[in-house]
Parts: sequence; structure tokens; C-alpha cells
Amino acid sequence: MYTKTVSTGLLFTALNDHECALSGIGTCTDDHLVIPEQHMGRAVTQITDMAFAHNHDIISVLIPSTIKHVGDYAFAWCHNLHAVTIENHGVSKIGERCFIGCDKLTQLYLGDCLTTIGEKAFAFCASIRTLALPYGTRTVGHSAFEGCRSLETVILPETLNTLPNNMFGACISLTSVSLSSLTRSIGYYAFSYCRNLRHINVGNAVVDEQAFYGCESLAS
Repeated sequence: MYTKTVSTGLLFTALNDHECALSGIGTCTDDHLVIPEQHMGRAVTQITDMAFAHNHDIISVLIPSTIKHVGDYAFAWCHNLHAVTIENHGVSKIGERCFIGCDKLTQLYLGDCLTTIGEKAFAFCASIRTLALPYGTRTVGHSAFEGCRSLETVILPETLNTLPNNMFGACISLTSVSLSSLTRSIGYYAFSYCRNLRHINVGNAVVDEQAFYGCESLAS
């Protein structure tokens, strides 16, 4: 899917003498974006808020390991975005609503350095079928995967101790969730209306009384 040739014509904003941020599509016409590691001698370390929001041409994006932060709404409502690959040793934080409404997104690799996912970051990504959060993920905002209606299987790392409110609300195809034994709490509506969820082992976690509201198939 990706070539080794980086995309050209993208917009950048200098942050200091050594770093810059990717801030927009500019004159780039690539639909398979390969973001460069450097621009004019500066390392590309961020993608700004709203950088590619509502872009309906992008099909895939490769985010290099130099980028540590992807901003709020950066790829929001990119309706033709199918694949996102974050290189290992790269992004540690994905901002709020970063990929909200990317309803054709099916291939998602989050790298191995992710620690923080903002609220509603992947909400209504209706085509994602499997999700494996990398070890080291510690904080996930509320409703992060709300409305991912094709999501069937979820694997969560030991480092994620708290499942926030509405994390998987209305994930109507969800059948399997692998929780760590270190999970301490499961928030309000965390799995609400996951109507095909049949079994989940919550261990010793403190579970909000509405965490599984509307889970009509849940047996245990």
C-alpha cells in the first residue's frame, strides 16, 4: 500500500529551530499519504489540530516515528480513509476526536508507544472489526470507540486500569473483550448497548451499575 517515497506539497509550521508540525494538505495530491520525518532540516514531531479534517481524498496514511502527538480532529470525518499505520517508537498521544467519523477505516495499527487516547478519538469508525491497544496505553478518554458498530473483538493491555464512561457504547457487533486482571474500574455505560456481548470476565474491577446497560445477550 505504501511506497518509500514521501508525500510532497504538504503544509508545515515551524515550532522551533529543530522541530515543525504538519498542518495541512497544501498542494499535495496523494491519496496514500506518507508523512516525511523531516522538513527543511526540522524533525516533524506533531500533526496539528484539524490538519486533515473533512478531507475526502485520503485513503491511507503512514505516520512516522518522529511524530509524537496527533492533534484534536486531525483526521476527523475523512470518510474515505481506510488505513492508518503509526510506526513503532512514534506517537504517544492521539487527540480528542482525532479520527471521529472515519467510517471506512478498517486497518488500524497504533504503534508501540501510545499512552493516551483522547475522548471520542475513534467514535463512529463504523468499519473497524478488531482492536488491540498497545501495551503502555494508560489513559483513554470517554466514548473513545463509541458507535464502532462493526467492532467484534477487543484486546486491552494490563496498563489500562480504568475503562472510561461509554468507551464502547453502541458497539453492536462486539462479541469478545479481553480485559486485564489489573483492570480496576469499568465506567458508566462503558459497554452500553453492546447487544451481542455474551461473556466478559470483570475480575475484581469496580463496575458501574449501568456499565452493561442494554447488553441483552450478556450471560455472565
